[in-house]
Amino acid sequence: MIWHIHATLQDGIHTLTGYGNAKKPDVQDAVMRELQLERISQPDDAADAIALALTVHFEIPYNP
Repeated sequence: MIWHIHATLQDGIHTLTGYGNAKKPDVQDAVMRELQLERISQPDDAADAIALALTVHFEIPYNP
């Protein structure tokens, strides 16, 4: 099955931080917590991309 999911960067940031206009350090901290990372992802924009990817992942229904 193919899912069509529309998510913006602000959606991703909001999903992880609870605020769509959160600052980059807040997004990085949220990504570190969610993925249980020991250090901040590099480059800095990687956290934004990961936040968006996690949002899409959370949107896909799980049906084993």
